[in-house]
Amino acid sequence: MSKDNESVLSNIKALRKHARHNIENGAVTKGYSADRKEVIRLLNEALATELV
Repeated sequence: MSKDNESVLSNIKALRKHARHNIENGAVTKGYSADRKEVIRLLNEALATELV
């Protein structure tokens, strides 16, 4: 395996590790400031409207 291939593979491994870490943290980040209950209520209302 060439040096370039090893570099690409290590970058892929690093990207995957970073992605796994972010997935474990969930979709709601520290910077998320919306009221979760209100957002869920609005989404459920929109879904109900679409279903009707």
